Amino acid sequence: MGEETLVSLLCAEPWHLDSNNECQISFQKDYTGETEWRLLDPDIAIGELNEGISNRDDSSTRTSDRPRLLSKFKIEITLTKRHITSRGSLDHVTINDERLTDAAFGTKTYYARLEMGCFRTAFERRAHNVPEWAPPFAYQLSLDESPYPARQLWKDPDEAPEPEWFPFTEWKEFCSGKIVKQV
Repeated sequence: MGEETLVSLLCAEPWHLDSNNECQISFQKDYTGETEWRLLDPDIAIGELNEGISNRDDSSTRTSDRPRLLSKFKIEITLTKRHITSRGSLDHVTINDERLTDAAFGTKTYYARLEMGCFRTAFERRAHNVPEWAPPFAYQLSLDESPYPARQLWKDPDEAPEPEWFPFTEWKEFCSGKIVKQV
């Protein structure tokens, strides 16, 4: 998969951590993006997308009911202190540097896998509770580490909205491409 195809796929739709659209990442073709998280809305800047690691497709040895590897690549993500402006005023929301320590901001490199198949979001899989209305997704983007700030990077770790059953460090699989059920 070439870089142009990879970028197009990453930018086509938001990447969801949950089916309620409370936690998601959106990428833009200008190598920027933003996270959307019910309590924290930082901008992100995508510094580099490097597909040079491997784009070997092992689909010839897989059965059709197994996910198919589309690409492995490296991506740099910078969590910034800028507030998102795409959804209008956020005057009523406490976000970014008001909640996080300075160490939470900056550029980090992630190793990513992009797969095609039939996936449920990480929240539903961890909660073992897939709502009937929750759609399956055609693509899964997996990062080697979570792009969300770990609990120790919060000014008040006790105020971090981290579910006990799903720590921030595990927030590293995102789904996109909702599969529409045929009626």
